[in-house]
Amino acid sequence: MALDTLIRNELVATDQVRVFNVNATYDKEATVTLEEFRSVEPTVNPGTTAAIPIATGTVIFNKGSAFAGTLAAPTALQNGTRMTFISDSAYAHTITATTLIHDGVTGGAKTTATFGAFKGASLTLVAYNLLWYVESKNVCTLS
Repeated sequence: MALDTLIRNELVATDQVRVFNVNATYDKEATVTLEEFRSVEPTVNPGTTAAIPIATGTVIFNKGSAFAGTLAAPTALQNGTRMTFISDSAYAHTITATTLIHDGVTGGAKTTATFGAFKGASLTLVAYNLLWYVESKNVCTLS
């Protein structure tokens, strides 16, 4: 079953988009309006170190020091969870996900994502099969 492609620029306020509840054990179809789709609030890091909760959305690093977070393995029910991390401060933030990050480069799974000490450094991960896959990255190294 092919999923509809979502192109934000082509939607209007009354459009409805099919979404699936990835936290359920079955495909539960629902619809959301454009405003509901765009209304997901970003999460701002609560401190300088933390376990990062797994949820679709955006995490903004904006504290006045480097953030050092840990990211656990996603469960099978979390397949498709997309997390975007964006730096809004000039610190080398890090995320540790021990041998869970696959970036399409030889050398196997990576453990640490280190953001360049620049505003705008970013990383987007997608959960699949108990691992994290890199969808995109900007000024972020994986090791």
